Amino acid sequence: MILRDSDLKAENNNIGITRLILASAVIWTHSYWAVHHVSGQDEFSRLLGTQPVSAFAVNGFFFMSGFLVYASLARRSSVVQYALRRLLRIWPALATCVTLTAVIGAYFSQASGTAYWLGETFRFLVGNMSLLTAKYSLTGVMCDGALCNVNGSLWTIPWEVRCYIVLGVLALLGLTRPALMGRLILPLTLATTILWRIPGVQDWIASHLGQGVTFNLAMFDRLWSMFALGIAAYLVRERLVLNWWICALLFAATVAEAHWQVNVHAATLFTGYAVLCCAFLTSQKRSLSGKWPDYSYGMYLYAFPVMMLLVQSGLIADSRLLALANATLTLPLAALSWHFIEKPAMGLIRRMKRQPATVAVH
Repeated sequence: MILRDSDLKAENNNIGITRLILASAVIWTHSYWAVHHVSGQDEFSRLLGTQPVSAFAVNGFFFMSGFLVYASLARRSSVVQYALRRLLRIWPALATCVTLTAVIGAYFSQASGTAYWLGETFRFLVGNMSLLTAKYSLTGVMCDGALCNVNGSLWTIPWEVRCYIVLGVLALLGLTRPALMGRLILPLTLATTILWRIPGVQDWIASHLGQGVTFNLAMFDRLWSMFALGIAAYLVRERLVLNWWICALLFAATVAEAHWQVNVHAATLFTGYAVLCCAFLTSQKRSLSGKWPDYSYGMYLYAFPVMMLLVQSGLIADSRLLALANATLTLPLAALSWHFIEKPAMGLIRRMKRQPATVAVH
């Protein structure tokens, strides 16, 4: 299959269900962590070389984001409009989730009155709503004698915003035109990604600039690379062949790469390619989720705090049952978020510009 511009219309693809699969994968890994108290692992880790399935899901989200956000930017010449669309897509639902989490947390806090809204809770609200940093704790809300991580999923939001900012700055500089992206920005991204993985480079940076800088550079390398790969996929969409056999070969290469401990970026290529296959190959005859509302962002935002409430109830001791219960209880919250927060917010700018969306909302 070769992608056509008509395939990018929401009613002609399965981007919606692909996003839900990615969100469900994150729920799966978090449920494993909540029950077994082991971070960065799940039932798939041994097959995937210690990587949990959620790591692939997060990378997949960033790949899809790069693919769709660049498509949106390419259709509009205004960087201001681009920035406003990104803000309205991310912030209203995030602010609502963060506020509700803080309000509910007051009932579980050992602090009371004004004391609860100071300290950790204040940092949780301001930090997350600023889009600059992620905060996870509420004042006096304890788990096993320590402050609870009430929403560990929020760490990706500032990184997504940073990718948006990088793309916006490139647009201001006139560097997002397809020719310049293909000949300058994307090759530069590839070169820095290869350089970052040369043995000794990260150790040198850590010794000279510190572990904090090294961590942030590593995260940016991982997430911007996926975002940029999504942009690259969009640019070559009319020449990119989608085939399930190729997807299977890339998966086999990913497993081999993990077990032989080599790094040829097979996992990166597999993740992006698999996302495209799930979104477009599955809709060749009929789109299943083309007209579905987009509940994936709400699922991602609310699943972690819902999971923590389930864990604290002590009623579920199996990670798979916890994942199922978590998804079931989170879905209504995601629906409310979409219909009453996200969709109206996105509709605001459409009404301002009198321009209907032709690509699946992101």
